[in-house]
Amino acid sequence: MSRSERRVNARIDADLARRLDAVADRTGKTPSQIIKESLARYCEMVLERSPNPLEGLRDFIGCAEGPGDLSTTYKRRTSESLANKR
Repeated sequence: MSRSERRVNARIDADLARRLDAVADRTGKTPSQIIKESLARYCEMVLERSPNPLEGLRDFIGCAEGPGDLSTTYKRRTSESLANKR
């Protein structure tokens, strides 16, 4: 093993081991080749995915109730609310 390579040791459950063996049988690749390719694809997918700032707010979108026109009348409503507090 060269200095540019790194050994990774992972435990997998029986079902995943069975599926890995099935893929190896079907493709003629070794489990090591399959794992390397799969890990490379996974890393590309995760690292290329741009973070979506709205993702953290998904649970909050649509969870509140209010006037249907609030998106167009919020300035007037805010001003009225502040005036009422004085």
